[in-house]
Amino acid sequence: MAVKIDIETFGKIEEILENYGLHKLMRDDNDAESLNLEQAKEYYSSVPQ
Repeated sequence: MAVKIDIETFGKIEEILENYGLHKLMRDDNDAESLNLEQAKEYYSSVPQ
């Protein structure tokens, strides 16, 4: 099964998922590897886009 979507919609979905994952990583109190805001910005800027 396959679904076709335009590239603009795909980009929006991808951005939402990335933002959600980054937010979860920053807020997860149970994770010993949580990031503060500056660490999160640095990590996010190093991720290939």
